[in-house]
Amino acid sequence: WRRSPLQLQHHRLDVPRAARFVPRQAPLSLFVFSDGEEPVGYARAVAPPRQRRQAAEAIERLRDGVFATAGLDYRNELASWLAPEIGLVLLEPPAPDQPEEGGGWLLALRSRDDAGARRFLQRFWQTRSLAGTDLQVTSYRGMGLISGRGALLGRRPVPLATALVADDLVLIASGRGVLEQALDVSQIDDLNLAAQPRLVEGLEQLGQGAALLLARPG
Repeated sequence: WRRSPLQLQHHRLDVPRAARFVPRQAPLSLFVFSDGEEPVGYARAVAPPRQRRQAAEAIERLRDGVFATAGLDYRNELASWLAPEIGLVLLEPPAPDQPEEGGGWLLALRSRDDAGARRFLQRFWQTRSLAGTDLQVTSYRGMGLISGRGALLGRRPVPLATALVADDLVLIASGRGVLEQALDVSQIDDLNLAAQPRLVEGLEQLGQGAALLLARPG
């Protein structure tokens, strides 16, 4: 039973670890308390027998598409090391006159072990460097930041920046400025989401859940 994908619906809600890096004024935050495979198994388990394959494939397409939007290949770059708790934060809406540019975003990924996260970042930037991406390596608040432009094959390169926190939390952002902001708010409880009293109280009231979605009225 502990290995059953149905356990997702009985997960106890706690403050997400990635919430420490999220500004309180972020318009939209989504935290999924699973890895990339558990939701697929859950969809297969709860779907009617004749629709189990289609349900699992639909979740796989959604998962792969979300990561591809951030320039990531789930199967080849993430599947081998990704651990439960995935965070996605939108920091600002797209500009009305430039909707194709999108807005600032932050992706937080946990690794099953220290080596997995480090291997991912090494291969991530090595692949993009070989494709012609100019990399910038800087230090900010005692952490190493790598930034450049990257994309999946056939997509337009976009600004990207990464940092590794405590050897097992990978932060990927839509630019170095976004990542620096995340590291700034992580140092000040009055600015980050993890220390917001209303969030802590709300999670205690909700009790259980497989994901947490926070959206501001705008």
